[in-house]
Amino acid sequence: MAEEGKEITRDEIQAIFNDIVNGLEELYSQGITYRNMEPANIWLTQDKEWKLSGLEHCLIGDARRSVKDEVGSGNFIYRSPETDKGIYGTKSDLWSLGVILFELAFGSLPFGDPLRR
Repeated sequence: MAEEGKEITRDEIQAIFNDIVNGLEELYSQGITYRNMEPANIWLTQDKEWKLSGLEHCLIGDARRSVKDEVGSGNFIYRSPETDKGIYGTKSDLWSLGVILFELAFGSLPFGDPLRR
């Protein structure tokens, strides 16, 4: 999302976050759980809007309820703990969004990078 080595400003973080939340709200209003929240799936358009990609992993149904799904989805670094049990819902998406927000603000993952242990 940000160029390597370039510090991202608070205003840029807020713009990214607002656009992602608006995208999630639109999906949820249609009964869709995103469940693939990770930086690789957040793109900047030519119109300077941040959009979600990777929609092939979405679950269609009542987005207000968590659902059991045996097929894992999304990058494990950003997934919420309950997804290890196959449980997905809007809370899982928001967990992942929180991890991304932390990473944008502080330049590191909130729980350390499991790939560098």
